[in-house]
Amino acid sequence: MTLPSRESTTADPEREPEVVALDDDRADDLFGALSSGTARAILTRLHESPAPPSVIAERVDSTVQNVHYHLNRLDDAGAVEVVDTVYSEKGREMDVYAPAAEPLVVVTGDDTDDAVDLLSDLLGGVTVLALASAAIQEVVRRLRYPGGPTPVREEGVSYALPPMENVAPPVGAYVFVAGLALLLAWGAWRYRRL
Repeated sequence: MTLPSRESTTADPEREPEVVALDDDRADDLFGALSSGTARAILTRLHESPAPPSVIAERVDSTVQNVHYHLNRLDDAGAVEVVDTVYSEKGREMDVYAPAAEPLVVVTGDDTDDAVDLLSDLLGGVTVLALASAAIQEVVRRLRYPGGPTPVREEGVSYALPPMENVAPPVGAYVFVAGLALLLAWGAWRYRRL
């Protein structure tokens, strides 16, 4: 039996998160399904890789019937979904489960549209920040070492990796961390205004 890879079932970064208000009936289903330690273990293992109920049962040390019960509850709550079908060695058709494709966010109050906008803005800001940080790091590397790091050779010995003094400082990482702190502060300020 060949299972789908985790990459084939990961969430699309362009999709907006699904927002569930705390006072919505959907939140009751979600919290009810996640109230069991077994259900949480199943969801955790599915984030590692998708699997059919029999494989999940082995991973969480439970019975297949118990896993089916929790998968049905998690599926009804929208936390997992069937992503593929595989056949066992005996030729039985088995559903392969994975976490739901879109991120799920639970919020309080009636401002779910505002929460979605805030999350979208924050995720977009982090993406732009990551790209800008990588570009800054590349510029620093090229300015400091236009031809690349200089290999150091001593009598008969050459280094496979350049010594640390020839490595550009992690300016891009500093920019990312500082920018992330500012983005989170802005997000917290904006969240308080919701």
